[in-house]
Amino acid sequence: MQKCEYNKRDCLLYRSCIKKQINGLILISIKFLGMWEAKKLVNVIICEFNPFHNGHKYLISEAKRVTGAYATVCLMSGNFVQRGQAAIECKHRRAKAAVLGGADLVLQIPSAYVLGGAEVFAGAGVSMAAALKVPSTLVFGAEDTDTDALISLARLGARAVNIRIKAGLKRGLSYARAVYEAYFSLDPVNAPRLLKPNNLLAFEYIKAIIKNGAGVGFKAIARKGAGHDSDDTSGEFASASYIRAHLDTAQRFMPGPVTDEIDRLRFEQTALFALKSASAAMLRQCAGVETGFENRIIWAAKKALSLDEFYRYAITKRCTLSRLRRVVISVMVKNPMGLCFTELPYLRVLAFNDTGRRLLKSLKGRCTKPVIVKPADTPRLGLAGRHFTLEERCTDIYNFLRVQPVAGGRECLDSPIYIEKGSCGI
Repeated sequence: MQKCEYNKRDCLLYRSCIKKQINGLILISIKFLGMWEAKKLVNVIICEFNPFHNGHKYLISEAKRVTGAYATVCLMSGNFVQRGQAAIECKHRRAKAAVLGGADLVLQIPSAYVLGGAEVFAGAGVSMAAALKVPSTLVFGAEDTDTDALISLARLGARAVNIRIKAGLKRGLSYARAVYEAYFSLDPVNAPRLLKPNNLLAFEYIKAIIKNGAGVGFKAIARKGAGHDSDDTSGEFASASYIRAHLDTAQRFMPGPVTDEIDRLRFEQTALFALKSASAAMLRQCAGVETGFENRIIWAAKKALSLDEFYRYAITKRCTLSRLRRVVISVMVKNPMGLCFTELPYLRVLAFNDTGRRLLKSLKGRCTKPVIVKPADTPRLGLAGRHFTLEERCTDIYNFLRVQPVAGGRECLDSPIYIEKGSCGI
């Protein structure tokens, strides 16, 4: 038998060719995996998790069971929430709790939209879901899982509704009552569904999907246990409001320990200082301050010795307590008028697990908005810079308000939290 001999150069060439073929196969596999991931159904939840509790954990797991989705993406508010309050825990800690509780990827809803009211908040969440460009179902808890009535209400003409809302306000009705009576006058059979708080949130989501949520489906999941904002408890379930009010004795209603990170006295003093030192011109530039309302804010701030007193003096039928609280936060963080009506700037990653990581990889080349994993890259994105500047102020002020204050500048430094498989602590 003839002995085959290869010189060193031939061996190196052969090894190089094999390596290139293997790398090519890996790239093809990754590309195929990304395409496969992008075609699978994803559940989307618009949320605040203030704090993350057993009801939220149940919603994530039940929604996966009902829809068969392979992943859950949570679109969550930042350090300040819809109620016009500093969140009980910072956004990264709440995002971590969500991933440990069953979510796979948590993205932040920019604060300008969070402070813009329920309709703006819902619209931003739906726009984020649509931007993913993957088959997705927006899931939400509701008192009524049959959404036909809410769909019927959502399809009523906006012009006809707005005319009736304005008429109700002129008659002296509160804004919330004027909205309800507007819908009741157009659809008296279905409008009573809007008196239930979760149904009302679901209605805003459905309305936003009909308006601009191309490619996003939706599914209502029956709320389990205590109702929204309820003072009652049911087994292992309680509302977020109850938990915040009874935090020391409410740990059994949450999958992990939660502590209030905010010094509430410092929060009140900082808010009052911002209100008392604001000029009329400065207030007119803040989101939520309608023409003429700046004068009432200045008057109320001069008289008030506490935030509760300020709310009592400043509240009107047209300005609900929640809206007034959002105005206070907007004054504190200098949230500019009109920013909440600009186009969605980016998708900011807060936390993810292995499934979330695969989903993020599949979004490359598909997602219609920049996906921000490295916070320091955000200011380079043009309009996004205005949103990011607001986020920097929100984070710096939130960190100052902590029981243990943190120095500023963290918004550019805090990276997303990766939760490895098998992690169980919060």
